[in-house]
Amino acid sequence: MKQFYLRGYEAIEKEIELIEARENKKAFVSGLLGLEQKRRELEQDKTLERAETLFADTPVMRGDNFSAVVMTVAATEFESKSKRMLMLAMAVVLGGMVGTVYVLIANAMRKRNEKAAV
Repeated sequence: MKQFYLRGYEAIEKEIELIEARENKKAFVSGLLGLEQKRRELEQDKTLERAETLFADTPVMRGDNFSAVVMTVAATEFESKSKRMLMLAMAVVLGGMVGTVYVLIANAMRKRNEKAAV
């Protein structure tokens, strides 16, 4: 402040007077333009109003016997995909393998018993 008084007391007093007498101080606030633009964007944004309108139009808000899921068992069609012939073929093959193993083991035990008896 002292450096301004070296330029002249009366000029500085007049400058202070002019600054304090300003009616529109917006032009002298730094960053004000950006803040006003953001405020304008928020005021013009209709997203919230649209979301509230859409939500008010949903069955949940209308209260007309809302049900999230309606399940009609009578309308359900069941489809069976069992492969009976494949299961029969597998049973025959498995039975044959078990039978073969049994015959081999029984035959081996019979031969061992015959050798032990001799």
